[in-house]
Amino acid sequence: MAFTVKERKKRYADKWRYWLFETLGFRCDRCGEDRDLQFDHPDGRNWKLSHFNISDRIRRYVKDYRNGNLRLLCGKCNRMDGARRRLIKNYIK
Repeated sequence: MAFTVKERKKRYADKWRYWLFETLGFRCDRCGEDRDLQFDHPDGRNWKLSHFNISDRIRRYVKDYRNGNLRLLCGKCNRMDGARRRLIKNYIK
């Protein structure tokens, strides 16, 4: 059975996404929660998610992981961290 280009990109992304989750430990870096996990860039990222398709986005995540700028956070911790960063950014202005 031949896969379409879109299906191949999705399978590629799923494989690497799983590898990242496995490598990062399947747990939130802050609270240890194992649900609603999201990739987070502690030092921020210099690219926009909307500019990349899923396979290119995963390539960026892998590159960021290898550069030490990727971690897993649960949704709650990620929102709190983002709010803290925005508060600090606005306070410094």
